[in-house]
Amino acid sequence: MAMTFLSRAEAQNNNYTPGTVAGWGDQVFCYVTPGTTFKNIAAGWDHDLALKQDGTVVAWGFNDFGEAVPPNGLSGVVSIAAGELHSLVLKQDGTVVAWGNGQTNSPQNDYNNFGQSIVPTGLSNVIAIAAGYDNSLALKKDGTVIAWGAGTNNTGSWPNFGQSIVPPSLSNVIAIAGGDIISLALKNDGTVVAWGDNSVGETNVPGGLNGVIAIAAGHSHCLALKSSGTVVAWGWNGSGQASVPNGLNGVVAIAAGQYNSLALKSNGTVVVWGASSIGDVSMQVPTGLSGVIRIAAKGFQCLAIKQDGTIVAWGLIQRDGFGFYSQNVTVPDGINGAIAVAGGIYSSLALKQDGTVVGWDGSLGGLNQGGTPPSGLSNVIAIAANGEHTLALKNDGTVTAWGQIFDGSSNYTETIPTGLGDVAAIAAGENHSLALKHDGTIVAWGGNMERLVLCSSNCAQRFE
Repeated sequence: MAMTFLSRAEAQNNNYTPGTVAGWGDQVFCYVTPGTTFKNIAAGWDHDLALKQDGTVVAWGFNDFGEAVPPNGLSGVVSIAAGELHSLVLKQDGTVVAWGNGQTNSPQNDYNNFGQSIVPTGLSNVIAIAAGYDNSLALKKDGTVIAWGAGTNNTGSWPNFGQSIVPPSLSNVIAIAGGDIISLALKNDGTVVAWGDNSVGETNVPGGLNGVIAIAAGHSHCLALKSSGTVVAWGWNGSGQASVPNGLNGVVAIAAGQYNSLALKSNGTVVVWGASSIGDVSMQVPTGLSGVIRIAAKGFQCLAIKQDGTIVAWGLIQRDGFGFYSQNVTVPDGINGAIAVAGGIYSSLALKQDGTVVGWDGSLGGLNQGGTPPSGLSNVIAIAANGEHTLALKNDGTVTAWGQIFDGSSNYTETIPTGLGDVAAIAAGENHSLALKHDGTIVAWGGNMERLVLCSSNCAQRFE
């Protein structure tokens, strides 16, 4: 089976062709790997994780802090979780590995660096993990919970609302869930404990709630799945995400996003309630989606794994906190035979098996912003994109570039350094480019506002 990323149009047409690729959100980075099936998925705010049958992990999406790049050699994974900008995995030996943002605990100096990726020393015998927005949780075999990252104190200001202060008497826990600024625990007697922010009643577990078999936490609302197959919700209900549809039953799994809630039914279909759209992007389940065995949600995106191991996604990736806009990228019909994809801020590209490149959504105001490859481009073996420009490495070791970069004062069309050849690999920064040559030297060019293209002594050339 194939790891297949589907556009809304493809999903609605029930066109699940192995080897095809599609993107949504303002950037997507992934490789299509025919023959790969997945056993679990996790949705972060701007990145996603998928657990393969062999215990390894695949990640895609934004990678500002390394959250979408699993550590080299990572294996033996049995569970995955994704926060805003960090990732967690549980290994079969009961240890936890974390990466992404939060490698230090210095929020005053670094963006959202609360130590959420610093696994507590000696943590072992873990049986489950969960990720909040900027904090992490681990459930131990003895039924106790460990939490770290944001919320180890309760200042009442973002993001420290006590979501990492585990209630001292909490025990006999069998499942955990992390919301943006709330944490949940399911006890072996079917009751639920919640802690963290309570500004809209999200930690006020409904009185008498019992018989719970699964829990989920969104931004400021919570879900509980009962053994009867029904769902209970509480907390913020501004978009109807805490208003469970009348008559909903036969539910076997639940997931919570920021403004919506999901339920997987025993017949393999998915029900969504809450926000029907974010801007002009639909949050509704793709028409005809069936055969689903796993669901996940975070922020404004939803994921589903089908029985054949393929992945379907809908919604969008939101980047307004970084000054980027949000959008739902559309994919041209008929793209197939793709072996790699890359995305810039305004563009998406696919490298096909025949060495040609297809690009889309890359023109604005008559400017080529990296989405329209040069006519006749062929024999391409790798692509890279960032900002508003794109690079292609050809099988003869030469590089082709298109789009525009910013040099600190104005945008200009990117040009390749004269005579550049024998290139083995390429990379694209937002406003600069890099080429690794077969002799191990590096060539850099483009905007140099941050002195990013001043190489160290092993570089062959310097372009300022």
